[in-house]
Amino acid sequence: MKLQPRFFPTMLFVLSFLFGQALHAATGQAIVVDQSIPYDGTAANLAAQLKSAGYTVTITPATVPASLTGVNQVWDLRYDQELSNAEITTYTAYLAAGGSLFLTGEHVGFMKRNNSIKAFIAALGGGSITYSAPLFNQTVQAPFNSPNSVTAITFRDCYGTTTAGTGSFITKDASNVGAAIVFGSGSLSAATAGALIVVWDVNFLDNARTPAESALSGNLISYFAARVASTPTRSYNTPVLTDWGLILLGAMFGLTSTLFLMKR
Repeated sequence: MKLQPRFFPTMLFVLSFLFGQALHAATGQAIVVDQSIPYDGTAANLAAQLKSAGYTVTITPATVPASLTGVNQVWDLRYDQELSNAEITTYTAYLAAGGSLFLTGEHVGFMKRNNSIKAFIAALGGGSITYSAPLFNQTVQAPFNSPNSVTAITFRDCYGTTTAGTGSFITKDASNVGAAIVFGSGSLSAATAGALIVVWDVNFLDNARTPAESALSGNLISYFAARVASTPTRSYNTPVLTDWGLILLGAMFGLTSTLFLMKR
């Protein structure tokens, strides 16, 4: 069957639209600040999820880059390292500019790290959190129960807080002790444009993570991603084509060549 010429403009429009969607699949830049000695695949697993979401990912061991300009998401997984004054200054400026920051805390054996996070939250104007040992079984709160469906999660060795300051709980147990909290836009008086997530358990990213844990981390990425359009720190670097983008680009060139030859 010979394809009628009147269908070609429609085909070109459809291919152009799909190509544009594939082009924009490159969401932006993400940095994972890892332990000096990586822990059980946590950084690699997180990086894989970020890449799947369209991010270009850089893993930096042990230290926070001096500049976070153009970075859409920063994930600090150093559960046993307290935040330094220089890092707090860098992170405060990043959040004030509209950045999205994730911090890992840990169980009661890592209180230097936990207390530095608590002090950081207070300095940002996020109010006071009160540490307490939670139940590991936690209910996932909206909107973090989607787009990956997850209603409950069982952390393996977490810590938590009875209060979320000016933020809100991401997960909490039957006694309202939460192992994960979020400060969305407007929640931090010293960084109103930024968003901060804290989870007091690094194991939910490790090689033994459950489907529920993987779903939750994916939802945290999606929460940050939804803020990109209004984030001043958004990177405007040339987007990177996905595999589908390259395929569609080839299809467009092939169709254009066919049209040219048919007209000769």
